[in-house]
Amino acid sequence: MPPRRRVCSCRLGGIAATLTLLTITAWTPHASAFAVYQLSRNRLPPRAAVMLLAWRVYVVKSSPREWAFSCGAGCLCVALREWKSSHVLPAKERHTVAEWLTSPQSIQVSRERILHDATIEWHLTEDYGWAVSIVCPAFGTALAEADDAFEALCLVREQLEPYGWRIGVAGAQVDVWPSGMARDQGGGQVAYRFGTPDTVEVFEPVSPATVTTVAVQKAAADVNYGGNMRGKPKI
Repeated sequence: MPPRRRVCSCRLGGIAATLTLLTITAWTPHASAFAVYQLSRNRLPPRAAVMLLAWRVYVVKSSPREWAFSCGAGCLCVALREWKSSHVLPAKERHTVAEWLTSPQSIQVSRERILHDATIEWHLTEDYGWAVSIVCPAFGTALAEADDAFEALCLVREQLEPYGWRIGVAGAQVDVWPSGMARDQGGGQVAYRFGTPDTVEVFEPVSPATVTTVAVQKAAADVNYGGNMRGKPKI
């Protein structure tokens, strides 16, 4: 999860921006039309737009025509936003994590074909890196930090692989690797499956029998993408 102070600062910044927008635009002749435009561009929350329109009607005394136009256009924009938010983009355009996949997540790990229950956790660090940890009664805790979650996962796997452990997550399968854009925009939580436009949730639980080592996976990614897909990790 992101640091609490970062979430609070984002919320306070959004409130301040909304109040500033209301103060500046409420007295302009075309404030209602401006609110509708910003609403349609996903730059103004519906609640803030309603507040602005109400201010124009009851305080600034806008004309009935402006009020009717703004209400009709505002309802249309809200409906459009709801449709856009529910519309599923093609997989190749999405770099977001599935809502059901939350941290921590229960997974299985294996060694010598013996399965063990484990818990994997990933979160954003205070310096905006990523930390991944795996806890299992059979080996304790393995923890690593890196610039993105996928690289941190690779580092954790490399700690455990010399002892024969395999981690049952989709991000450890031989035909899965994230693109640079997926790492930058999604923090390495989403990857691609070779030969398809489908995205894969890196921390999605899978059978440990379907995964491989980091070295084998990287070699396959280098061939698929035609270059070195893993630079020097930053810890």
